[in-house]
Amino acid sequence: MTSSERPEPELGEIEWLDVDPPDRAGPAGPAAGPRPPGPPGLSSRGWYLLVFVALVALVLVLTVGRHPSHQAAPSPTPSTSPSPSTSPSPTEFLTSVAASAPPPVTVTDVGRPLLDVPTGVELFARTADSVLRLQLAAGRITRTTGIDLGTTGPVFFVVGPHEAVVKPLDAAPGYLIRDGQPVHPLQGLLTNDGQAIPGPGPGQVWVWNGGQNPTKMVLVDFSGRPVGVTISTEGEPASDGAGYLMTYLSGGVYDARPGSLQRITSGALLAIGRTRWLTEECDDQHRCTLDVIDRSTGRHRVLGPTSDRNDPPGVISPDGTTAALLRSDNQSQGQTGILHLVDLESGADHETRVVMGRDDAYNGAPAVWTLDSRWLIVVDATGRIVALDRGGHPRTLTDGDPQVAQIALRSTS
Repeated sequence: MTSSERPEPELGEIEWLDVDPPDRAGPAGPAAGPRPPGPPGLSSRGWYLLVFVALVALVLVLTVGRHPSHQAAPSPTPSTSPSPSTSPSPTEFLTSVAASAPPPVTVTDVGRPLLDVPTGVELFARTADSVLRLQLAAGRITRTTGIDLGTTGPVFFVVGPHEAVVKPLDAAPGYLIRDGQPVHPLQGLLTNDGQAIPGPGPGQVWVWNGGQNPTKMVLVDFSGRPVGVTISTEGEPASDGAGYLMTYLSGGVYDARPGSLQRITSGALLAIGRTRWLTEECDDQHRCTLDVIDRSTGRHRVLGPTSDRNDPPGVISPDGTTAALLRSDNQSQGQTGILHLVDLESGADHETRVVMGRDDAYNGAPAVWTLDSRWLIVVDATGRIVALDRGGHPRTLTDGDPQVAQIALRSTS
């Protein structure tokens, strides 16, 4: 029978192309070839079926061996050097990328205290893309990344009991950084354009209330919810150093409280503190004096003569005895200044060796005092954090990598 006359194979049969199948061949002979080996009594077709089943079983065993059950599987570990001939699966690729990306929150133990302060004193610092939390007594630094401000304008930096707020002045997005957590977008009234100024209570912030009354500031919590207190201001509001506001108007500088507006000075405001102001007062003949003003009584005390100054306001220690002032450095063409410590009892002026950047649009304290008035902490012109004792002796806390732009202090002790 020729191949053209051969019937179609039945279902389950094997079609032989070159030779007749063994069960249809004639008597065995040299031309027929040897019969495939197999157990006695097993036909050739059964033998091939047996081989096929064995191969299928082998493949299943190998597959189960390469992919163990979910319950017994260890945690996946991304391969760092896949075989050049094998492309990673999408899951393997994403796992590898996640493993190589830096974590959003990292903690570094320095191994020694950063500064001799009580345990509850913590310093917060803002860099271009992160916030640092320095637990000074424990020597621990937590860095939270993921901040993308998208602006070169002024930025406000406010710290609460368990979080920090980073808020640009303009419409760029701001961030809420809770302790030990990744960044979150601001919510509620904190998303409005304008300032964010520390309020009188923990976790409270003064913000602009929106477009209907551009001169009204409303007190909100760190979720952006109003707490029911407002202050009407004219001009640009700023922190008064005691949880409320001050503003620059025609006729001088005014302290703004809910329902009241009191003039601080008709001259220049040189330094701000919780208990005192430092001002420059001039008479009709432009004879000017350096005055200390008691905030509780309004009484002036003259320290001595002074000349016109055009420096950003400094900060007064909580005990009211020392003012930290930035004096212009003529050699830097106004870009930097030299830190001075002024004794508010004697008027003695001590020039330190610390050089700081000067930015008149900067609306965040370039220097902060610890509550016990032992330490003044500043950011120098290279972006390092420096602490000075009452004698003006500096101690560097960070090396300037990353460079710090703003600082704020939290004290729970």
